[in-house]
Amino acid sequence: MLPLVLTAVGLSVVYFWLNIKRSYFIRDFTKSRPAGDTPLHLRVRQSSEEVSSRDPTWHLKQTQPQEAEFLEPVECLDEDEEELMDWAVAQGMRKSKKLKPDAGWDPKYHEPMWGHTTCLMAGELVLDNIETLPERMRAGLFEKNRTLKAVVRPNVHLDPDLPLLSARISIKLQFPTSVVNEYTGQDADEVDIMLAEMPVDENDTKFFARDARELAILGILDPPVFSSLMMARNWSLMAKLISKVLKFKADSDKGVDTGVMGKRYCSYGPLRCGAGAVKYRLSPKQEHPLSGVDLSGKQEDPTQSYLKNMQDWLQQGRMAEFDLELQVATDKSISEPKAGDPPKHIMCAEYCDLQWDAPWLRVGSLKLDPEDISDGWCALQFSPFNAPVENQPIGQTARLRRRMYKKYGPERREILNGRKSGDMVGSCPFFRAQV
Repeated sequence: MLPLVLTAVGLSVVYFWLNIKRSYFIRDFTKSRPAGDTPLHLRVRQSSEEVSSRDPTWHLKQTQPQEAEFLEPVECLDEDEEELMDWAVAQGMRKSKKLKPDAGWDPKYHEPMWGHTTCLMAGELVLDNIETLPERMRAGLFEKNRTLKAVVRPNVHLDPDLPLLSARISIKLQFPTSVVNEYTGQDADEVDIMLAEMPVDENDTKFFARDARELAILGILDPPVFSSLMMARNWSLMAKLISKVLKFKADSDKGVDTGVMGKRYCSYGPLRCGAGAVKYRLSPKQEHPLSGVDLSGKQEDPTQSYLKNMQDWLQQGRMAEFDLELQVATDKSISEPKAGDPPKHIMCAEYCDLQWDAPWLRVGSLKLDPEDISDGWCALQFSPFNAPVENQPIGQTARLRRRMYKKYGPERREILNGRKSGDMVGSCPFFRAQV
């Protein structure tokens, strides 16, 4: 009898302890600090150095003029962010164990994390309407109107656990100014843009997870982490994230009848654009019908339907064109902060699930030739952080992605292609086919 009593008491103590301590997945901005020397950070620090040294939450008390053309984003680092990132990356690296040696050269191989590459296309990005941006946001990639040669890799990913089928587009631009490459640490003439299929609702551009902490919840569900699952404060967070994922899946399923050249794509979250923050969107100027995709599980790999559909598109000699549009974060476009939320200039940088009620500004067009140049070039590496400092992704989710790319990218390249990470930097076949 005594052992049972002691066991019950022990379990009660453990349960009580798990549910009074702060959840690892709830973000506390009062214990964060501004990341880097953003324009706002510099200006406030210069005028309030003494105040900020006494008040560690000074960045939460600053305001920006409501009539300003745009918000100046401020990123915040959590006090335990290094620990969070290390744990989340370790969870994500489990996928590397599922990679098959040299499978990267197999056109039918479906990679667990990145999906299936349909082809590699050549084209150009024509920036011809930069004037639509506020002057202080015209920087880096969007400094001026110009035409940049591009190589574009569409791919389709099927998450076997949901199943969630989504398309993505990676763009590599030949840039006239050197940019530090993520894979080599050296200067290169390459700038990358990476976008994901957006919901059928063209105004819905929010990601299903707010930040790295919400994404980390997926790590405690697969495989289950007992201590975190037992914490009552995590239950509402898990239910909220599952609801978001299911809605995201339902929205994605509505677009399975459209080929990759007929879908809309958007950035995973906000990016810096000069002194402001933006989201990217690609809007197709053509239709691309698709049939035969089966998500019931009867078809072993539905991404093969996208592959055949894309091959047919190219064989027909059809070009593709997308409008590149930017959405600017302004005071009016961001909802009012709720309890526990930071000011808007931090929300627009750190919240990926935040809907911006702002118009899309067309800045140019992406034009693609009807030719597959994949032969010999499927080992190209892309990273959204191969970009000028004025156009880097921002927020905690972006910082986690950066860690993942640096950790997972080299291992992925070595296993799948038998090549050293970064060995193709500077050798991308930038050209525009004659058609």
